[in-house]
Amino acid sequence: MKNFYIGRQPILDKNNSVYAYELLFRESTQNAANFKDARYAISRTILNAIDKFGIDNILNNAKGFLNVNEEFLMGDFIEILDKKRFVFEILETSNVDNKLISRVLELKKKGYRFALDDFIFTEAYIKTFKPFFEIVDFIKVDIRGSTKYDLIKKTRNLKSLNAKLLAEKVETYDEYVFTRDLGYELFQGYYFEKPTIMIKQGHSSNRAIIFKIINAINNNVRTSEIANYFELEPNLTISLLKFINSAAFYFRTNINSITHAINLIGLIKLQNWLLLMSYAEGESPSSSPLFHAAIIRGKVLEYLLEKISNDQRIIDKGFLVGVLSLSDAIYKTPLEDILKDLNVDDDIKKAIIEKEGVMGKLLQLTEYDEKNEYEKFLKLSIELKIDEMLFNDAKLSSFIWLNTLLKSL
Repeated sequence: MKNFYIGRQPILDKNNSVYAYELLFRESTQNAANFKDARYAISRTILNAIDKFGIDNILNNAKGFLNVNEEFLMGDFIEILDKKRFVFEILETSNVDNKLISRVLELKKKGYRFALDDFIFTEAYIKTFKPFFEIVDFIKVDIRGSTKYDLIKKTRNLKSLNAKLLAEKVETYDEYVFTRDLGYELFQGYYFEKPTIMIKQGHSSNRAIIFKIINAINNNVRTSEIANYFELEPNLTISLLKFINSAAFYFRTNINSITHAINLIGLIKLQNWLLLMSYAEGESPSSSPLFHAAIIRGKVLEYLLEKISNDQRIIDKGFLVGVLSLSDAIYKTPLEDILKDLNVDDDIKKAIIEKEGVMGKLLQLTEYDEKNEYEKFLKLSIELKIDEMLFNDAKLSSFIWLNTLLKSL
């Protein structure tokens, strides 16, 4: 387990109500963004928000403002995010050219919203970013970087635009009243609240497996084989389910297997998400024994269901039941809290929590075996008509499958 961090600073309206939160890159409790690689910082912030903290938990019902550079905007990563939840701040360090302007216009037509960050009333800034004045939805004016004279005289020009004006770096009550009376609608700064650093424990995903999946997609490998790699990394499987539940996907159906999840979002969006993860994750260690235990559970259930069911959908669900059943131990969080954030079938949740149905009873059987509760195991195995030899074959096959795939990494 390691600590993951994110900074969050409120953006308030004239009534002092939270309009949005700016989400900020942090890697410690130090309230500063120290990084050398902008791509890493942007990717890590997005993934922490979605995967580690959860969008609904961190934003509540507010919008989220995210700093992005031209590399991020020119890529496809932005299109895997929910355009209804996020506003993308174009950094003042961005290299503005015709390609970037066209790209922002294209995204704007698709419904994405943008802000100009750290706006200052200098000739150089205005000349560089003027092409965006009629495009962006918000202009964040740095009141510390502009004179009072400029704010009074030149804010009038900005008010003629369609963009909402946001006064940032407001540090006193007088500055708040001054900018409010000038026509600013939104406010951000230490006067209201310093960025709050939020901390969450979790696991990194195995970068080697991420690259294996990306390569498999590029080589047109079958979806079922791609799903096998996810089965090697329970943390990645859970991250995928969280991503689907929090991103710009509005599926009417619940997820019943890894293959089902991949087919729903499509290989292009899957690859973009994995590339984002590869930028954010450092060189992670091999899967822990707990991860291996979760994988074995999932494969044992899958193997046993193949023997007692002809329904492939139920067989595929078995693996998710096994893996997710240990997610409380993996994340040190109650199962109920984890499962409520995952868009999986109700029978999967009931099998895990209440041990309902065939999947739930098979899960109970594996737990009895792991705890060496032989009498309970024997009684339930008779009820399920699964003898010890069949169960042991399932375990052995699962161990062989896991070891074979681990050697291929």
